[in-house]
Amino acid sequence: MPEAWLPVWAALSDQGLEKRLRYYLWLEKMTPAAPQPRFNQLSAEAERRGKPEIVARAAQWVARSNTAPLLS
Repeated sequence: MPEAWLPVWAALSDQGLEKRLRYYLWLEKMTPAAPQPRFNQLSAEAERRGKPEIVARAAQWVARSNTAPLLS
C-alpha cells in the first residue's frame, strides 16, 4: 500500500528525504518507462515541508552522476 509509506517519509530528516529522492530519481533515469509512485510521494513530502529545494538538489545530483546513490 503506497499510503503506508507516508508516515515513514514524514519521519525522515531533510537529508534522509534527499537521499531517497536521489535514489528514486536515479531509478527513473535508468528505467524511464517505469512508474515512480515513491518519487511522487517523496516529492510531495518535500513540498509539504515547504522545501522544494530538496527535490532540486536531488535532481542536480542525479544529472551529474552515473552511479547509483547510496541510501545508508
